[in-house]
Amino acid sequence: MVKELTDNNIECRPLICGSMNEQPFWYERYGKTDLPNALKVHNNGLYLPNHNKLTKSEIKKIAKIINKIV
Repeated sequence: MVKELTDNNIECRPLICGSMNEQPFWYERYGKTDLPNALKVHNNGLYLPNHNKLTKSEIKKIAKIINKIV
């Protein structure tokens, strides 16, 4: 998905933190917990364009690419 978005000049970035359960400061203090959905977000989550200057056309373009992939 990232390649397809960037090939179409759509900026995206991985999530900064993801699951707190995967951060060393957290699991060293509290231990690990089985959080499968949080782990999916941690490993696969990304930021998409999200600002007030997006046009309807740009939103449709982004949605079309994502829908094609999923």
